[in-house]
Amino acid sequence: MIDLFLDEESQSLAMLSDFIGKPVSLQVETAYNQEQFDIILM
Repeated sequence: MIDLFLDEESQSLAMLSDFIGKPVSLQVETAYNQEQFDIILM
């Protein structure tokens, strides 16, 4: 999923970052299964 956001959806990721006014960082969490994710605002 991260590869998709960094490649094909990179423009969408940049638009999200502009919209929320904060940089967006993606990180793999090996303990999670494919359907799990966290969104953390810093």
